[in-house]
Amino acid sequence: HLQNGDVLAVWTETDTNFVVRLLTSTWNGTTWSAPAQITSGRVQSPTAQQVGDAIYLLWTQAVDTNDNKGLFFSMNIGGVWGTPEVFLPKPAARP
Repeated sequence: HLQNGDVLAVWTETDTNFVVRLLTSTWNGTTWSAPAQITSGRVQSPTAQQVGDAIYLLWTQAVDTNDNKGLFFSMNIGGVWGTPEVFLPKPAARP
């Protein structure tokens, strides 16, 4: 659950054209929010984590016709999901 007590659900849904959509919704204790579509494509393995006031959603997605995969993320701050981006971690600073 999130710091404010809400529950975040993250899932994939495949439509009749076999397009996979990555969706989220939150439960505020009374109702679910309308599903928000984050991206679509050959999406797999979504996971979410809250860090401070931001919620990070990460997933793998095929990036070419050979089914090579990339790691992507979207960040939610203030209830708004950002545009999906390739996840490129920064190396930790060495002491």
